[in-house]
Amino acid sequence: MKTRSGITIALIVSLLILAGCSGSRTRDQQPRDTLFRTGTEGIVMRFSPQSTLRLFEKDEAAPVEFILEVRNRGAFPQGDDLNNAKFKGAIFFGGFDKKIITLQSAEDKANDGGSGLLSFDFSKASDKVLEGKSPFNLDGGIRLYPLKMFVKEDLPAGTSFYNPKLRAAVNYYYETIASAKLCVDPDPRSTRVKDKPCTFTESIGLSSQGAPVAVTTIQQDATSSHLLYKIYIKNVGRGRIIDRADERFLQTNPFEQGFSFNTLDNVFIGEVKLGNVGLECRPSSSNTLKLIDNTGYVLCQVKKEQFRDAAETLISVKLEYGYTDSVETSVEVLEKVEFANKK
Repeated sequence: MKTRSGITIALIVSLLILAGCSGSRTRDQQPRDTLFRTGTEGIVMRFSPQSTLRLFEKDEAAPVEFILEVRNRGAFPQGDDLNNAKFKGAIFFGGFDKKIITLQSAEDKANDGGSGLLSFDFSKASDKVLEGKSPFNLDGGIRLYPLKMFVKEDLPAGTSFYNPKLRAAVNYYYETIASAKLCVDPDPRSTRVKDKPCTFTESIGLSSQGAPVAVTTIQQDATSSHLLYKIYIKNVGRGRIIDRADERFLQTNPFEQGFSFNTLDNVFIGEVKLGNVGLECRPSSSNTLKLIDNTGYVLCQVKKEQFRDAAETLISVKLEYGYTDSVETSVEVLEKVEFANKK
C-alpha cells in the first residue's frame, strides 16, 4: 500500500509540474507588448565609433574606416506598409572641405567627390531591415553603412591642424498614425436623463505615437447638426518637416541647395475617422497643414445623424510628411611628421 501511495503521489506531482510548464510556455508565446506606437523619433543616425576621426596627410593608402548607424525608431512602415515603396530616404554629408578630405562609401569604390550620398528604398530587399517598430520588434530596424575617409590634399603651408565637423543629414518620407478612445455624445448638454455608457469630455491629450510628428490634443464639441473636432498637430522631433508632395525633396542636399520656406513645415492630412466614419476636415483644398512654430490644428466635422446615442469609439488620424534631421562627429587632420634620412 505504501508503494502504491508513493507511486500515486509521484504521478500527481508530475502532472502538476507538466501543467505548470505547459502554462508557462503558453504565456511566453504571447506578445510582450502591443504598445509599440510610442516615442518621438523616426529615422535616427549615429557615427560609430563615437571617438574623433583622426586623419594624417599623405596617408591615402590607409583611409580611416568607420560606420554610420541608421535606425528606424518609429512605427512606420509595418503591416500593409511593409510592401509600400513610399518609405524612402537619402543621406548626405557635409561640414568639411571636400578639396582636402575625401569621403566614400566603403561598399562603392567609385569616388563620389566627397558628397557621400547614400540612400534607402523599402522596395529593395536589402533595405527592408529598416522596418518600423512592432509588437515583436520594439527596437525597430537597423542598417549599417560602412564609410572611409582620407586626406586628398595636404594642408595649406604653415597649417599643422584642421578640425572640421563631419555632418550627416537624412531626408526621408514618414507617416504618423494617431488613435485615441473618446466618448461620442451627439447631445452632451441635454437635460433629459439618459443611460449613457460613457462621459463626454471636451478635450483629450494623446501620448507619443512612434513618429517625429504627433497629434497632441483633440477637442470635441457639438452643434445642433454636427459633431466638431479640433485636432492639434506638433513637430515633436529634433528635425524639420518637409513637404512630401514633391519627391525631389529626397534628392535635395541640405548642405548645398537647402529647402525653401514654402516647402518647410507642411504636413499632409490623410484620412481622419471617427470609428469607421470619415470626417470632413479643413484645410481641404490641398489637405496640407502649415505648422507655425512647430504647431498647427485641423478642424473636422461629421453629421450627428451618424451617431444617434452616446458611445465609446476610436478617433484615428493619419499624417504624411517628409522629414530631415542630422548628426555630427569631430574630425582631426594632422600634419604628417617626416624625418630627414641620415646619410
